[in-house]
Amino acid sequence: MPLLGFPRGDDLAVIGTSFGQRATPGWVLNLEAREAAVVAHGGVQVEVCARPALPAEAELIWEQAQRIYPGYARYAGWAPHRTIRVFVLESL
Repeated sequence: MPLLGFPRGDDLAVIGTSFGQRATPGWVLNLEAREAAVVAHGGVQVEVCARPALPAEAELIWEQAQRIYPGYARYAGWAPHRTIRVFVLESL
């Protein structure tokens, strides 16, 4: 699944907005069921372990995301009926 990732030191954060759609994206449910994943970028693949971002961490990630792409602010407004999950993908 192509996603926009946000650097967090040696790790990467991802946000399950699904562009503010009604349903939670499938990849979010997959990470909640099994935290192991593979991140690929520029021909390099890295195994990661996904964990939910801590509340303060998630707030910082949201701020970073909105600086990179202001549309993230709209996504939260379009999906008030669900919690938009934020994950940190830690390299193994």
